[in-house]
Amino acid sequence: MSQEEIFERVETFLNEKMKSIRLDEDARSQIDLYLENREYEMAFEGFFLELMNSKENIELDAQACTAMAVGLRLDRETVFDPDFWAKFQEFMGKSIRP
Repeated sequence: MSQEEIFERVETFLNEKMKSIRLDEDARSQIDLYLENREYEMAFEGFFLELMNSKENIELDAQACTAMAVGLRLDRETVFDPDFWAKFQEFMGKSIRP
């Protein structure tokens, strides 16, 4: 999958999921700004950090989310939280529904 295809999937995913959960208005504005500026890594990481800190219960496809994160290289380099990858993996493990 090309980088442009990954970016498109991330943007679609984030726009869809942000409609279905309550996020702090500042966080939502920041994520929107990152998307507008094509800073997909920052938007994705920021969204998941907000989601992990919230009480929101949201259905996620752990395999698809992990593929997007790897495609954005967040398994190697993060922007906001140096422990993001470990936290993300743990969170994805908890969101898998039998």
